[in-house]
Amino acid sequence: MDGFLIAAAKHEGVRALGVEVDPKLVAVTMKAAAAAGVADRVEVRCGDLMVEDFSEATVVILYLVMELHAQLVPRLQALRPGTRVVAVAFPIPGVTTSFTYKALVPEDPQPIPVYQYIVPMKPAH
Repeated sequence: MDGFLIAAAKHEGVRALGVEVDPKLVAVTMKAAAAAGVADRVEVRCGDLMVEDFSEATVVILYLVMELHAQLVPRLQALRPGTRVVAVAFPIPGVTTSFTYKALVPEDPQPIPVYQYIVPMKPAH
């Protein structure tokens, strides 16, 4: 997760927020954000994404399975208009992407798909 949050936070005006269940990964990500000079614009909370408040984020990055993406759609649609939602590896079912690309990440030798959405997200046709 850390590479995507850090990349997002390097853009002017972006405040990236991550929610991670593993406290060790929270610490790793925050250390990487500090090394990249964006720790003031990256926050990673140890918690449950289904209940965590991420309403202040300008970018939401999801690295979840599609079933969990689908459960989050109502919460994502309630975010401020213009908020970017980035889904890594799996798309959000029932929603049209605004942009799709492949990314190389250190954890995987093959490029993985990345799907970007803009709130309000449009239903898929």
